[in-house]
Amino acid sequence: MPWSGGIASGGGRLSAIVEAFPVALAQMLLASGGVGVAPSLVIDLKITALGTTNTGSSMQSDPFEFPVKVCSGCLVANAANVAPCPYTAAPANAGNSCNPAQDDPVDCCTDKGTLICPPPVVSP
Repeated sequence: MPWSGGIASGGGRLSAIVEAFPVALAQMLLASGGVGVAPSLVIDLKITALGTTNTGSSMQSDPFEFPVKVCSGCLVANAANVAPCPYTAAPANAGNSCNPAQDDPVDCCTDKGTLICPPPVVSP
């Protein structure tokens, strides 16, 4: 997925969200029944950033390698006791600040059978 950002001349850093693992492939893995609550699959992602300088020269980063443990529902905090939406107070487990469904447990609620993570909060 293309995106852009500027980095100062001489080097720098830029944070960006990229699609590294296609959602359709994740859905196929889930539908196959081979992914459970415990991480049962490790996918090794190798990501290379491509770029173009202001003068039109192409450049490429060294590859970044990320092992990703795959599971279904393993980050839902209190999975056996998911409440209906909305919450009336901030959830205790907000998930990871970069992405609620990444690395940290997250509180969820249900709305018409759909799991929503983190839950919406309304004033009582």
